[in-house]
Amino acid sequence: MFRPVDAPYANTLVAHARELFAFAEATHPSFYVDCISDASGFYNSRFGNPNDEMAWAAVWLHKATNEAAFLTRARALYPTMCKENGTNTPCFTWSQSWNDKHFGVYILMAQLTGEAQFHTDAQRWLDYWSVGGGTRTTGGLMFVHSFGSLRYATNTAFIGLVYADLLTPTNSLYPRYHDFAKRQVDYVLGANPRNSSYMVGFGNN
Repeated sequence: MFRPVDAPYANTLVAHARELFAFAEATHPSFYVDCISDASGFYNSRFGNPNDEMAWAAVWLHKATNEAAFLTRARALYPTMCKENGTNTPCFTWSQSWNDKHFGVYILMAQLTGEAQFHTDAQRWLDYWSVGGGTRTTGGLMFVHSFGSLRYATNTAFIGLVYADLLTPTNSLYPRYHDFAKRQVDYVLGANPRNSSYMVGFGNN
């Protein structure tokens, strides 16, 4: 993002990202609550395993550097993530969040490679929320958890829009994901039973 306007700063960021990734790999990915135990009562990272974060980092490093080694590493990490298996498991019914990155990895890998495996995983997850068995409030908000419910809806909406753009409007799945995402965003901005905007400073109510 910074490279067109400040290449030296972009280089600094990439250098630190490389260092962090190397550190994580060398020390064997673990859970941050193992060393920051007070966080376990609020943001407990012991859900699944750390490999979704590692795959997420590898994909972004590939995008930043265009180095094949990072994409190769992401491919190796991909099957080891806390990846849902198509059944109604907690991992499958979740969303991109502070502790779960594998849904974003689906979309980035599909974007980078165009390979069917990644499109299949992305579509299975998005289908679950857009037309499948995902829980909804009476007003139509997708509901993952009561703690910060809007962040899960907006994260899923954002990823859905990125994926819809990858498909282009001529693809039959485009309106499914695009329209679902727009409904979630509209709910947050005021199209809900309270007619209230949940974004500070936006809207009349």
